[in-house]
Amino acid sequence: MRSCALLAALCCLLLAQGANEWFKAGAKASDRGDYQEAIKNYSLAIETDPKHLNSYLNRASAYYYIGEYNASIADNDVAVKLDPNNASAFKSRGVAYFALGEYNASIADLTKAIKIDPSFDYAYYYRALAYLETNRSDEAKKDALIACDLGNCDLEQRLTAEGLFDD
Repeated sequence: MRSCALLAALCCLLLAQGANEWFKAGAKASDRGDYQEAIKNYSLAIETDPKHLNSYLNRASAYYYIGEYNASIADNDVAVKLDPNNASAFKSRGVAYFALGEYNASIADLTKAIKIDPSFDYAYYYRALAYLETNRSDEAKKDALIACDLGNCDLEQRLTAEGLFDD
């Protein structure tokens, strides 16, 4: 009985190591900008360990970079199921929704990301963009200022140039 438990633990350890190796290969490919290769490696990591959260998150990003927004959303759906408190998964899915022009879904996910991590400057940044697309300039301005306070001032500069900020 004890040997079965030990064998099971060893198998789990080996699977996790294999998934981590595929994950590392995916990260290297992504760093080179080879998103197809990254997707292949992240997929192998997921096949090896279907609960490898970071592989779903990184594959979602790779899909986003090649314009496969629905695939990015699908991977972030799994990431949210694996970790419902992962602000990055909500932010990434919100950005993919934004790219598809689904601004209300984008705002909803970005709001969840901010609720989980109130210091997530990029979530404020993209939510401000989504607010602009839905003609909610006051809310966009508030988020742009918060994003800037958190270190991401590009949006405030853009809004000032477009005349939406007058101060």
